[in-house]
Amino acid sequence: MFIYSSSQNSWILAEYIRWTSPPLSFVSPTQDVGKRTLMILAKFNPPLPSRPRNGSTIQFGMSYEASIQPSLSLCIQDLMHIPSASLITPINCIFGVQAPHVQPMDIIASIMTATDRANWPNGQALLGALSIPFTAKGLGMCNLSADPYDSDNEYICARDKKGQLDWVGVLTPAGAITHPHIDYHGAAQFMCHIYGRKIWLTWPATSRNIKMLLDRELRDGNPLELPEAIGVLEGLDVLLLEDTQEAFYLPAGMIHAAISFTTCSHAGVYIWALDEYPIARELIDYHLAFSAELIAGLIPSTVDYLDVFCRDIDVQELQMWEALASVNHHRNHATEILEWINHTREQLHGLIKTRLGIDQVLPNKTVGQSGSKKRKNAQLDGGRKGSKHRQM
Repeated sequence: MFIYSSSQNSWILAEYIRWTSPPLSFVSPTQDVGKRTLMILAKFNPPLPSRPRNGSTIQFGMSYEASIQPSLSLCIQDLMHIPSASLITPINCIFGVQAPHVQPMDIIASIMTATDRANWPNGQALLGALSIPFTAKGLGMCNLSADPYDSDNEYICARDKKGQLDWVGVLTPAGAITHPHIDYHGAAQFMCHIYGRKIWLTWPATSRNIKMLLDRELRDGNPLELPEAIGVLEGLDVLLLEDTQEAFYLPAGMIHAAISFTTCSHAGVYIWALDEYPIARELIDYHLAFSAELIAGLIPSTVDYLDVFCRDIDVQELQMWEALASVNHHRNHATEILEWINHTREQLHGLIKTRLGIDQVLPNKTVGQSGSKKRKNAQLDGGRKGSKHRQM
C-alpha cells in the first residue's frame, strides 16, 4: 500500500504510478530500486514539495540565453557527429558504471528500445551518454550562455581550446537511475534542462555528508545507493523537471542523484566559484588523505587511482583555482588559495615519489599572484579531459 506522510508528498504517488506502469515497468532491471526510492520519498518527513523550499542550496528556475532553442534532436546530433567515440562517457544505467566498447549508435538504439519489451533480455545493458561535447551541427549552434557566471570575475567557467564555454550534453534513457555522487573535486555546475521528465535529488556538501559518501565509496567499496542515501544523508531536496526548459545551479560538492521517467537530456558547464573554495579544499584534502592511506597499504589499485587523481587535481582543478585567485588577488581568499595550491602540489609530488620512486611525474610549480598567461592557459585548458569521475 502506498502511503505518504503529507499532502505535499502526494505528487510522488503520481510518479510512483508512472514508474510502475507500462512502458516504464518494462525496464525491469531498475524497477525495484525506483519503487523503493519513491516509496521512501513519499514517507519522508518533513514534506518534499516537487520544487525545493526557500533556503535550498540548489538554485533553480533560472533563465539562460540561446540563439537557437536547445532540443533533444540537437543533443543526438552531437552524439552522432563527435570526432571520436572516446570523447564521450557511455554509461550502463543499470549499474551506474562506464560501458566499454560502446559506439554512439549503440546508445541511441538502447534509448529507443528501452521500454519496448515486457521481458527484459538477460544481460541487456541500459545505455546513456555523459560528457557529450557540443558540435557545430548540434547544441553548439545554440550559443548557450552561462550568465552571470561567465561574466563575473568571482567565477571561472570551463572553456575549450578556442576559449568558448566548454558545455557538454547528457542523454539518459527512460528508467535510468543515477545513484548519489559528487562530480569532480569542487567545481559547481550550471545546468540546462533540455528534454524529458526527471527527478533530481540533492544533498548539501556538509562535512558529514562528504565523509559518509566518500568513505562508503572509497574506503568500504560499498557505494551508497539511492534508497539508503535518502535515510542517511542530511538536507535532502528534490526537484521535478518536466518538459519546460529551465536552468539550475548545483554548488560545489553538492551530492546529487536522478531518476529519468522518459528519455532525458540536459547540458552543463563546470564553474569554479571563489566563495565555494572551502568545499573544494575539503574534497581535495579528503582525496589526498585517502591516497596516502592507499600508498601506506600498497593496495594494488593505488597506481591507477593516483594517476587519475593527480591528473585531475594538478592539471585541471588547481590550475582553475590558481586562475581564479589571481584574477581576485585583492580578495581575502586569494592568498590562502595560492598557499593551499602550493602545499597541495607538494603533497601530490610526494605521494607519487613515495609510491613509484619517480622524481618528476608532476611539474614542480610554485604559484603567485601574477602571470596573466598562466591564467589564460588555465582557463583554456580547464574541463573534463582525462577525468574518470561520473559527471552530471
